Amino acid sequence: MFWFELEELKNDVRDKGRFSYRGTINSGPGDVQAVIRVGLANESDRERLATIFDKLPAEVSGRKCPDCGGIVVENLCRNCGQSFTGQQRRRGLKFILIGILLVLIGGVLSYATYNPSSGSMWLFYGPIVIGAGLVIGGLIGLILGKRV
Repeated sequence: MFWFELEELKNDVRDKGRFSYRGTINSGPGDVQAVIRVGLANESDRERLATIFDKLPAEVSGRKCPDCGGIVVENLCRNCGQSFTGQQRRRGLKFILIGILLVLIGGVLSYATYNPSSGSMWLFYGPIVIGAGLVIGGLIGLILGKRV
């Protein structure tokens, strides 16, 4: 188990009273895929385990920089020095622009196949739906980029 995975465990312990770990256990000559599940019914046990995870240093439980993979502490990457929220906003804007472009391409292609004599056309809904999804994802990135 890696240290950075413990942050995910902490959230499940506090919220759901259980945690699970799926991964590879190094067992000498061969690696074994394993699933470990631990459930805690007692509230005091949950809180004790969660406080252990809270004591981990910021480097272990912090966010990772999307560009270089460095550790983000107080909204700045220690390796490249970029702002984490700024990166999230830029990524959100890119998603919005690509999404709008896909919606426009889908609309133009649909309009180009319009046959006025029969009143029919091919609707290119694939790029339109994917573009709308990217726009929604970009908006979420902008919202999360305001305050992390």
